[in-house]
Amino acid sequence: MEYLGVTFIPLDETKLTPQELADFEAHYGQRIPDTLRELFQQTNNALVENCVLDIPALEGGVMPEGWAGVGEYGMTYRIESAGSFLPPGMLPFADDPGGSLSAVKMDGQREAGVFFFDHEEVDEDGYFVSYRVADTVAELLEMMRQALE
Repeated sequence: MEYLGVTFIPLDETKLTPQELADFEAHYGQRIPDTLRELFQQTNNALVENCVLDIPALEGGVMPEGWAGVGEYGMTYRIESAGSFLPPGMLPFADDPGGSLSAVKMDGQREAGVFFFDHEEVDEDGYFVSYRVADTVAELLEMMRQALE
């Protein structure tokens, strides 16, 4: 399945309904960005293989491989298991093979950046060390599309 030029490999047949997305937003008090809403209505659980993004601040790259919407192994799971290690307003939507997270910061209805969180390092505030990788999820997907060319 292709979305914004990136090929996602669905791991199952689930797709999120608008009601499931609205219920998640009401429960967590966070709006899901439109780009993620559209993706998760096509596939709620997918992989992007072999996409490594070079982040200058890191030694090596970031691989946002596993993308999942809401539910048992999606944002709900990531918020409940790692939420205390993420600053307020973060919605974790993808992870890499090692367990580090990609999350979008929401400022009300507006995306305020996409960050990579290294789950092996904690900063002075008790949060996973983060690196800004894009302004929006759509920009992240464009970076991924270019990296896969």
